[in-house]
Amino acid sequence: MCALGALTISIDLELAWGRCDVPYRAEELAAVRAERDIVTRLARLFEKYQVRATWAMVGHLLLDRPAPWQELPHPDLPRPVVAGETRDWLFQLPREMDPAWYGSDLLPIIQAVQPTQEIGSHSFFHIPFDLAHPDAARADLEAVRVWHKKHAIPCRTFVFPRNRVGHLDLLRDMGIQVFRGQTPRWYDNFPSRAVRRLLNLLTFIFRFPMPTVVPLRTSQGLINLPDSMLLLGRNGLRRLVPPGNLIAMACSGLERAARQRRVFHLWFHPSNFTHDTDRQFAVLEAVLARAGDMREQGILDILPMGDHHIGHEAHL
Repeated sequence: MCALGALTISIDLELAWGRCDVPYRAEELAAVRAERDIVTRLARLFEKYQVRATWAMVGHLLLDRPAPWQELPHPDLPRPVVAGETRDWLFQLPREMDPAWYGSDLLPIIQAVQPTQEIGSHSFFHIPFDLAHPDAARADLEAVRVWHKKHAIPCRTFVFPRNRVGHLDLLRDMGIQVFRGQTPRWYDNFPSRAVRRLLNLLTFIFRFPMPTVVPLRTSQGLINLPDSMLLLGRNGLRRLVPPGNLIAMACSGLERAARQRRVFHLWFHPSNFTHDTDRQFAVLEAVLARAGDMREQGILDILPMGDHHIGHEAHL
């Protein structure tokens, strides 16, 4: 059991890599490029409320220029990445510099935040680890290791692309200590993805309680810190969810985490702020303000993912 309850925030920083295997429209890429302003606003908000968050960064964003290639980009990535792949995993990667696919300029923004932020990995090429060929997963993680070392960034935390957990032995061998797992949801066994998405939306519309979690040690010796709640974006049908619901659900989770001495693990992408941006930031600020008040009362910590390996007991 944790000494105190805790809020942990993890951010999937991926830009265009989030949908590298799905064709983008021009207007969608324009929205991706606009995420830099969101990263800057998040950094300022974390400074204001003295939040140490975990930024899980796609490793390819650390490159400041395209690598030369002939037939395929990054030929050191074994193909196919996943069985039955009908087109190359990197088919959209442009030959020229494009801020949708490169983000080394984001690193100093995050590193300048006080208190110090944790920078973890979100893989290098945003591949699905549950489906990826072991050679592709190994090459992906090796690229993460190389580029984190070049930028002198420790790499002890990992967020799986699309939350698809796999190849934990490779993560262990690389030195990863903590990863974000998924908490089972009551609708997971419905076979239809459309039905699952609808039921997920209804949990937000009707304010279902979000789970608190504890760090779990896997058979590989890693710490699994499962998710509690996605800070839902406001695009499409998600706009039907009142912002007050998100605040109430998150704050209720914080209160239960403090009472139970467990963790409320909130996560999101910067892209979750691209629609109705100011309202989304107001939601997050309300949650951070509540967490800050609880920290002042001595009943809640605000910790990055990696601290759950260092300072908190892992549960078998």
